[in-house]
Amino acid sequence: MGAIIWESKELQAAVLALKVIDKDLRKEVLKRTRELILKDWDNAVSDEISTKGGDIYATRLTMRNTRVKVGTAGFSLQAATRGTKATSGGLISSRDFHLAEFGADKKVVPVNGRRGNTNYTYKRTVNTGFQRRVKNGRYAYKAAGKIMTRAIALYTQTSIQMVYAAFEGK
Repeated sequence: MGAIIWESKELQAAVLALKVIDKDLRKEVLKRTRELILKDWDNAVSDEISTKGGDIYATRLTMRNTRVKVGTAGFSLQAATRGTKATSGGLISSRDFHLAEFGADKKVVPVNGRRGNTNYTYKRTVNTGFQRRVKNGRYAYKAAGKIMTRAIALYTQTSIQMVYAAFEGK
């Protein structure tokens, strides 16, 4: 959001207002802004997964772990940042989110086996449970693109409204 801020007088005003207001009021403004943006972010990611026909990996890896970080310099939308186990097979959201978001290439790998005293090698195809690889992301990236203008508006409006209400003494 950094480059966008300096192109708009309203965004500059919101950011500068957050930097100079009282610490307690700033905390309240950022908390309220985070709540509003997170609600939209959660809905956008879940809508994107459901409309694109997302599989169980996408749901568990990205949708359950959405977050919003809000500060005086702007905000960031995050998905799949927690290190929680997403599946019983051991997929961890923060480490394996790219499999759901960007897909994976199927690979044929040699595997060594043994039966009794006989060693043998066979080929196994791995990554068959994931969708094909894409460059621009499937769920979180598209959801972020769809709600970014609304999130910027919420950030600006909430900041200005709460600062104005405090200035008026309400």
